[in-house]
Amino acid sequence: MFSFKVLQQTGFLLLLTAVLWLAYLYARVIPTVGVICLWILTSAVIARGLFIRFRVRRRAWLSVYLRERGVLFKVLRGGMLMRLTCIILGLLLSLFLLMSLLRVSQVFVWQALLVMVCVLLPAQQIAYSRLKAHIQDIYLAEIAWRLVASLCGLALLLVLGWHGYHQQYPNLLQTSLDQAVWHYVDKETARSIYLLTLLQLTAALDGLSQWLAQQLLPAPVGSFMQAGAWVLFLVRESLFVWSFLIMCRGVLIFDDEIAD
Repeated sequence: MFSFKVLQQTGFLLLLTAVLWLAYLYARVIPTVGVICLWILTSAVIARGLFIRFRVRRRAWLSVYLRERGVLFKVLRGGMLMRLTCIILGLLLSLFLLMSLLRVSQVFVWQALLVMVCVLLPAQQIAYSRLKAHIQDIYLAEIAWRLVASLCGLALLLVLGWHGYHQQYPNLLQTSLDQAVWHYVDKETARSIYLLTLLQLTAALDGLSQWLAQQLLPAPVGSFMQAGAWVLFLVRESLFVWSFLIMCRGVLIFDDEIAD
């Protein structure tokens, strides 16, 4: 049986997914102030997840090379610069994640995310118990989480790749570039002019990539151009999955988290 802590933390992940689902449903009809608040909230959660990763990596590096009571340990242990870096990355990653989620058109993607958040913490507890004899206690929970998150993220990436490969796309072979881009941009709506601009820009990039893919890749599947297009697709999906997992880490609190 899984502990109450695991069920509680899983509840946090489900709540996070529900908030993102509500954002998907209502972000286009809320004013700019609401959009900015949503962006700041998601950025803060991602920044916390990034800060935890940086802090664990920093602590492991310092413990290997430096004495804890030395001057160099205090100088290199991080501070405002690391926090500022996490905040900036959090703002950028949350913007990318929100634009990706707001333009999801298939319920399948949300179902895949829901399955993953239900699996993460139970699998992390299993990994925790299996690794307990091999990993130092101070790093055990984080290592177990990273292992499980990496495996679940890879599984989600494969699922999204399979779904993207079999998805039906508009036929743009007989259209010009501006027509293809407009076809994607014209579908976007939002009450906030800033959100609308970002959605249209993202849609334009999608239209451009789809037009290029269909115009330049009529060759067999093994062509170099097609391989490059799929690499770009996987990079984008990988960034989406990684950003979501970082956000999940941002809402979790482990008992043995490393303190500053």
